[in-house]
Amino acid sequence: MLLDFLEAYIWVRDVGKGPMRENHYHGITTGLIAGHDELIREFSSNQEAGNGYPDITFLSANRRTAVIMELKQIQNQAVIYTMADEALMQIKQKKYATKFRENPLIEKIYCYGICFCKKNCAVSFDQIIH
Repeated sequence: MLLDFLEAYIWVRDVGKGPMRENHYHGITTGLIAGHDELIREFSSNQEAGNGYPDITFLSANRRTAVIMELKQIQNQAVIYTMADEALMQIKQKKYATKFRENPLIEKIYCYGICFCKKNCAVSFDQIIH
C-alpha cells in the first residue's frame, strides 16, 4: 500500500535535495496514520523518548500495542535496505521503547525503520514482546 501511495502521489521534485526533504515523508506518513485515527491513541511526533526523539509513536485503540517509527530519506537507491535497517537499529540503540516497556498494559511493541528514496521505500520491522 505504501509503495502504491508513493507512486501515485509523490513527485520527485517534492523530495529533491536539501536538508528538509525527510520532513516531506514524515508529513506524508503522519497523514496516512491520521486517516485511521479511530484505530490509534496517543499519537506523537518527534517527542523525547529514551535517549532521543523517535519520528512517530502511537498506541493501538485498546492501548495494548505500541508502534515506533523511525524514518530516513536518501538519494541513493542502492542503500535503501541498509538505511531501513539502520533506522530500526536507531530505535533500539536510543532506547525509544523505554516508556512503552514501563507501561504494564502494553503487551507488544512494533518497531519500524522506514527509508524513502524518491517514489520507493524499504521497511525493516521488529517486534518487542514484554
